Amino acid sequence: MERQPDIMIGTPSKIAHLAALIVETDQESPAAAARPKGINFTRPEISFEAVEWVVIDEADVLFDRDYRQTITAILDAVRLARMGSQPDSTEIPIDSKWTSSHSSFNLILTTATIPASLNAYFLERFPNLVRITSPNLHRLPRALQTERVDTAGGNPLASIHKKLVEVFAEGAREAVRSGRTASDSNSQVILFCNRANKATELGAYLENMGLTCLVIDGLERRPSTGLE
Repeated sequence: MERQPDIMIGTPSKIAHLAALIVETDQESPAAAARPKGINFTRPEISFEAVEWVVIDEADVLFDRDYRQTITAILDAVRLARMGSQPDSTEIPIDSKWTSSHSSFNLILTTATIPASLNAYFLERFPNLVRITSPNLHRLPRALQTERVDTAGGNPLASIHKKLVEVFAEGAREAVRSGRTASDSNSQVILFCNRANKATELGAYLENMGLTCLVIDGLERRPSTGLE
C-alpha cells in the first residue's frame, strides 16, 4: 500500500497475511490447521511501527485454540516493531508474558464471556490487565423472547434440526393464516457456532437432512493479495 492506513479492521489470518507473518498453528485444531501457512507477498504489505492501539473484539473466541497462535503472533510482532526491532517472519515468539515493560502500545480486549480457562490464560499472559465490567452486559430487550433447546443426553445436531423444522413449520402456518400459501413462507434462521469446523459439520448435517444452508467462516479458500 502506498500509504499506511489510520485504522485497519480485519481477521487475524488476513492481518498476519498482510504482515507476512508465518504462524505455527495448533495442528489439533482443524480450523487452525486448515489455514494456509504460505505467504503470497515478497515483502510485507503493512508495518506495525506506528501502531498505537490494538482492539480485539470477541476475545473469548479469538484467544481460543482456533486463533490464539495467530493473535499472539500479531501482538508479539506489534510489540517488537514498536520497540524498534523487526521480527524474523519465520520465528515469532508465542505466548510470552505481557508485562509493563512490553506496554509499547495500548491493548483493548472485549468479550461478553470469559471461561475459566481463558481467565487463567489472561492472568498469565496479561498480568497487568485492567478489567471494566458491567452488570447489564447480558441484559436482553424485554420484547425479545428466548428459548433453550435441550440437547443433553442426545445428538445436539439432531436437536438443532428438530427445532429448525418446528420453526419453519410455524412459519408456514403463519403464512397460511395471513392468506398466503405455505410455500410463501420465507423463514430464515442464523446459527452461530464457536468453531469454524463446527459450523461446517452442522451445515453438512442439515444439508443432508434436506435443509438448505450457507456456511460462512473465516477460512480463506482463494488467493488474495490485498484488503477486501
